[in-house]
Amino acid sequence: MVARLQREGVPVRYANEHPGGLWQLLKTHRPAVLHTHGYKAGILGRLFSKTLGIPVVSSYHSGEPGQGRVAWYRRLDHCTAWLAPAIAVSDAIAADVWQRATVVANFVSMPTYMRVTKSPNTVAFVGRFSQEKGITTFCELAAQHPTLYFSAYGDGPLLNDLREQYRGQLAFHGAVDDMTPVWPKIGVLCIPSLHEGLPMVALEALSRGIPVIANDVGDLRRCVIPGETGWLCDPAQPEQLKTALLAWQAMPVNERFAMAQRCRQLIQQQFSCAAQLPVFLDMYTRAVG
Repeated sequence: MVARLQREGVPVRYANEHPGGLWQLLKTHRPAVLHTHGYKAGILGRLFSKTLGIPVVSSYHSGEPGQGRVAWYRRLDHCTAWLAPAIAVSDAIAADVWQRATVVANFVSMPTYMRVTKSPNTVAFVGRFSQEKGITTFCELAAQHPTLYFSAYGDGPLLNDLREQYRGQLAFHGAVDDMTPVWPKIGVLCIPSLHEGLPMVALEALSRGIPVIANDVGDLRRCVIPGETGWLCDPAQPEQLKTALLAWQAMPVNERFAMAQRCRQLIQQQFSCAAQLPVFLDMYTRAVG
């Protein structure tokens, strides 16, 4: 992320992990608007900005309840939401924030589209290797379909155990800094999550014409349209993921190409920079105003 920002000429500054680091940055540089993301940045950013008289806007991304301390941090994040205008990436998350939140979907830049005559037979998982992301379900799918090529990209607490348990049944690639050269190798993206907001990985895949097989959680139904841009499955019935995978595998090339076009069209119309950036700019204007 830092390298991409620097390539675009956006200056980057770091606050040290002690809360005083963020306080000092805000006090010294006094931004026109502070936009926070995540519970730690949100809680501290709102408190500090209000004290210093700096306009602040907070985004809420996570649909996961969390456990232990994370659950308490998340609750504190939500109950202090009244200190700033709130943006949520899904209706479910907006309903959980303790003040009225504006729902603004995640969005992506539209990549250059290269027409292909045949999509690869690769099924991919891209995300954190943790229980709520359904990575174990993905590995079980791979074991049941030895004729397809399964690839998993990401890191997390379950990576080492799953890599050992499913050795030879799917490829574990670890964390990847830049997925740009990887996407053309993927035929369908699988999101077997138990909790989500509106995951960026789904939008990234769809913008490249890659259909998505996903559990019907969070706001995924806004971009995964059954039969149009992918398949939605009931999280309580994991066998539906297998049925969807077989349906994708059986699709003729012309139908796959038509679905790829629909995927890109949906992102262009509803989840592109052109569609969503004006809403952010309006939020900043109102925060300053």
